[in-house]
Amino acid sequence: MGGKLDFLNKKEDALYVKAVTDAKQCTFHRMRTPYLWPEHLYALSSHGKRESEAVNTMHEYALKVWFHHCR
Repeated sequence: MGGKLDFLNKKEDALYVKAVTDAKQCTFHRMRTPYLWPEHLYALSSHGKRESEAVNTMHEYALKVWFHHCR
């Protein structure tokens, strides 16, 4: 997203960084595991659920960044 991550607070910054790391790890695991390639199977797996939570966290953070810059 560019720019500093310190305008919200350190806890939210750390959650965002963890979410990015989790999403990356889940994506790489899916790439190496052919039976997880179909979306419906991946969504049911623990990695799919973890990635979904991470993406939601990233979206929430991005919205906070966007609203902060729009003020």
